Amino acid sequence: MGVRMIEFFMKKKVGLTQNNKKIVILWLLGVLAFSGYAYFGINEIPVYRSNISLVTSQEIATVSILLIIFAVLSLILKDSLNRSLNIIAESLLGFGFLAALVDGMDVNLSGIYNVMMGIEVTIMIIIIVFAYRMPKTQK
Repeated sequence: MGVRMIEFFMKKKVGLTQNNKKIVILWLLGVLAFSGYAYFGINEIPVYRSNISLVTSQEIATVSILLIIFAVLSLILKDSLNRSLNIIAESLLGFGFLAALVDGMDVNLSGIYNVMMGIEVTIMIIIIVFAYRMPKTQK
């Protein structure tokens, strides 16, 4: 679905830059990593599951929709606004995911969901780096 979206916008001549494409792909990979975190978190031992962040169905749906919305916005917005949005959104989401990672490691250090959240935090950091490298104004 994400690839079709990119192809659609490329046909419409929206003007996707390499950074935009990379950021959109990273957002979509973030959705996959978060889905893995949620899957492994939900299937954790009930004693641990009750103490893990972001594993209720409402939290999973909300975060997944947010990640997808930011992926679509990265396709639509111009470079300057896209850059600002990605830096701000990633910083806020990244801190939230980092808090969930620390929380999960505090509950069960060997939980596989911690690995998935670690991948998510890494993806967030990479998106921030790509957003900083984007030009401040569109050429």
